[in-house]
Amino acid sequence: MIRVIDIAKIILQELGKAEDLITCIGDRPGQVDIHHSSTEKAKKLLDIKPGRSFRQGIRETIKWYTENEDWWQEIEWMKQIRILTKRGRIENH
Repeated sequence: MIRVIDIAKIILQELGKAEDLITCIGDRPGQVDIHHSSTEKAKKLLDIKPGRSFRQGIRETIKWYTENEDWWQEIEWMKQIRILTKRGRIENH
């Protein structure tokens, strides 16, 4: 199992950036508490097996985002959506 915080740390390591850039924010309304992904289940049900390590997949994802900035720049505005969290705080998500 890989926690979201661990994924964030791996991404920062791959980018050569410090872990203190990580900011934890509150849950969005309707936030799912637990996500499960299983390469074993994908193999059993879909006959799909992983073709790379998790870290290699992160590297490829970083490369894609680096090479496709025009695509993700178009959705940057969504970071400005204000959400009232379960704890009553207003945050941008």
